[in-house]
Amino acid sequence: LVSWSQGEVRHNLFWSNGETNKEITPERKRLLFVVGHATDLEFSLRALAKSTESGTFRSAMADRVKNAMAEVKNINAKINSPELASVISAAGSIDPAAAPDAGKISAAADKIQSAVAAFTKANDGSKLAALDALVPQGDGHYSEKY
Repeated sequence: LVSWSQGEVRHNLFWSNGETNKEITPERKRLLFVVGHATDLEFSLRALAKSTESGTFRSAMADRVKNAMAEVKNINAKINSPELASVISAAGSIDPAAAPDAGKISAAADKIQSAVAAFTKANDGSKLAALDALVPQGDGHYSEKY
């Protein structure tokens, strides 16, 4: 989320009422970083819930769930957030390798969505400096910025 929203086409005009499109603050980047990874987990679970048969798609979504879960755990190991602990708990109730139970997986994704909303209300990024080494920095973008 950080790389794309702050990269090739910045999406920061909202914060200045269309006046400037400058790079966001480190605090905001940290928040976007956490939200991006937790939301990746949520939507990977939602996609897994919709997989109706074994195959490439289900396998890819199961891998994506595992990878996103690992990222969220890594983030939470650095910041110890109760909201992220809820995300981890909700996703931990799902075995991505098992035949999907759409209702159970969707319920877990809903819990993650609520926990992420709570995280954004409880945090402004100022107390998340422990994540700075993980947050994409610099200018590894593909073209000129708008």
